[in-house]
Amino acid sequence: MKKISNFITYLSVALNLYFNLSWLYCFNKFDVQTERTNYFTENFIFGLPVLAVSLALIFLTIISLSMLIFYKLKNEVFRIALLILQAIFLIIYLWQNL
Repeated sequence: MKKISNFITYLSVALNLYFNLSWLYCFNKFDVQTERTNYFTENFIFGLPVLAVSLALIFLTIISLSMLIFYKLKNEVFRIALLILQAIFLIIYLWQNL
């Protein structure tokens, strides 16, 4: 179970970073918001809807946070850093969907 929790945690962090850095790239590449969103929806994860991906990442982040709380990692400082990072991602996703 510990290997699965580590895999889900690292997968969640990687997908969250990819999603947010992709948005940042699109934001800096174009000046108009419609161009940004069109480019992002055409080139991100095989054209999946952004809302569906965002909701899936919220779900995955919540699971990852719960696993980080219940299962200890070898390095406690790294665990706390991952908890803070995942909490920040969750707040960003919830803010997006308001």
